[in-house]
Amino acid sequence: MIGPILAAALAFAPQAAMSGSSDSRTEADFRCYAAAVVMAGASVDDQEVVNAAAMIAFYYLGRLEGRAPDTDWISRGVMIGNSQADVLVGELPRCAGEFEAKSQELIDKSGEASAS
Repeated sequence: MIGPILAAALAFAPQAAMSGSSDSRTEADFRCYAAAVVMAGASVDDQEVVNAAAMIAFYYLGRLEGRAPDTDWISRGVMIGNSQADVLVGELPRCAGEFEAKSQELIDKSGEASAS
C-alpha cells in the first residue's frame, strides 16, 4: 500500500526548474527543447527520428528565445540533456502532443486561408 501512495506523492511533487526560470511556461518549453535534444542524440542512426527531433527542438527553442532572448538556451539544453536524459524522456509524449496540435492548427488554418 505504501508503494502506490509514494508513487502518487512523487508524481505530484514539484519538480526542480531545469530551465533556471520560475515561469511555468518557460520551464515546460525548456523541458521539451531539452527532451528533443536528447531524442536527437539518442537516435543518430535513424535520420527520420533525428529530423523530427530537430523540428520539435527548433519549435521550442523559438518559444524560449522569444520569451528570453538573452539566455543561452542551446548550451543549457545540451548540458541538462546530458545530465538528466532519463527525466527528460518522460516529457516526450506531452511535447510531441503539443507540437502535433500546433502543426495541425497550422495545416487547418492554411487550408481555410486558401479556401477563401
